[in-house]
Amino acid sequence: MTNLAFELPINPVSFGMISIAILRELYRRNLQPCIFSIGNVDLSAQKQDKDFEMWLLNCLNKSHKYHKRTDKIFKLWHLSNLLSSYSEKQIALSFLETDFLTETEINVCNNQEKVYFTSNFAVNTFKQYGANNLEYLRLGFDSDNFYELNKKYYEDERCVWGIFGKGENRKRSWKTLNLWAKKYGNNKDHMLHCSIYNNFLNSQDNQNLIVQALEGKSYFNIVFCPYVKTNTEFCDIVNSIDIVLALSGGENFDMPVYSSVALGRHCLGLKAHAYLDYLNDQNSVLINPNSKIPSHDGLFFHNGNIFSQGNFFDWGIEDFNNGCDLIYERFKKNRRNQVGLELQKYTYKETVNTILEGFN
Repeated sequence: MTNLAFELPINPVSFGMISIAILRELYRRNLQPCIFSIGNVDLSAQKQDKDFEMWLLNCLNKSHKYHKRTDKIFKLWHLSNLLSSYSEKQIALSFLETDFLTETEINVCNNQEKVYFTSNFAVNTFKQYGANNLEYLRLGFDSDNFYELNKKYYEDERCVWGIFGKGENRKRSWKTLNLWAKKYGNNKDHMLHCSIYNNFLNSQDNQNLIVQALEGKSYFNIVFCPYVKTNTEFCDIVNSIDIVLALSGGENFDMPVYSSVALGRHCLGLKAHAYLDYLNDQNSVLINPNSKIPSHDGLFFHNGNIFSQGNFFDWGIEDFNNGCDLIYERFKKNRRNQVGLELQKYTYKETVNTILEGFN
């Protein structure tokens, strides 16, 4: 195999979680790639592993000494920063959440040796606009960070629902929260755990968005989890639920949803974008999108930008309510989603196999 080089973020956010899972698999194979970190290295969210940390440090320290621009490099990052590279031939892993491509995005894509996307929806969207050298990269179950705790959170048999991911318009967080409260608010048989703190906003802005979504009302059966800094804490939150609400309008993967279903939690999901790659009628109850909304929200997506233009999927209130009824009936028949457990068989071994094939 040719010399291996990787440039990626190594930090606690979603890109960093994927990067670290890839790096752990390279470490387990005893490979010694040159590694360039995008931003500061931050493993604080991960369980301590001195051997892995030493391997990573050695790979980082050797990069500027041994890497050559004639060697291929694998870069995981935003489309907006893919034209810069440590190598003449770059294999990229990037992400698309909207249904539209700008000329800039197409040009960036076509200037890569190959571009992987973690959803078939993104691959097909790029192909539709004439981009080349595309391939779907399946991500897997991260057993280093997600596992069954076999812990009882409530003494009674209430059903615990979960909304995950930073609260924002794209994820339809506020719409989901609003409608769940109207359907199950102050119902002792149902509980909602929300891990939706958006750390790109301040505490007051987060609180204001929650108050607005709940129309100023309070509910004893809705819990807002504080922002957690470690994956161990987040794994605990995932373990606490019975049903995950996967109703985002645009996703590249959605690790919390994948992990929840893989751990045997039931799922009410949207039949769209990356969810189509792993959610189906056997492991979830799926509702169809009924419309689209513009992506620009004035915070994370801006109208007229040269990146991230287009729309997200949306869904109807009646479909949401009917879907809740159906998934709750499944839950009552069996608290565990046995079919969902099958998602654990897809791991980062397969992900890294595909990446390494790109170096040949």
